[in-house]
Amino acid sequence: MSELVRHPLYYFPNGMHVFRVRLHFRSRRDTFSQAFHQVEDTLYKLHSNILTTHSALLKDMFTVGNTGASLPVEGKNDAHPIFLEGEQQAVFDLFLDHIHGQ
Repeated sequence: MSELVRHPLYYFPNGMHVFRVRLHFRSRRDTFSQAFHQVEDTLYKLHSNILTTHSALLKDMFTVGNTGASLPVEGKNDAHPIFLEGEQQAVFDLFLDHIHGQ
């Protein structure tokens, strides 16, 4: 099992939304079992204005999720991230490189 880490480039201290990219795989030996191995577990803290400018899906998600409730809301801190299960870190990094002009 891998250790949860903050992304070295895309964890902005003043970011508004925390995402957690977590990827699991099942080895060929474990094809018939339920044994999964976690290989990536990374936190990203991102600015909503950049994300919503480049993604209508994220814009809608942030609009719907903005209830004004005082309860912890998914994505507001490291303890309550927005999970991106099964997404590869390299793919998410490419998306972020593109929208940040890298």
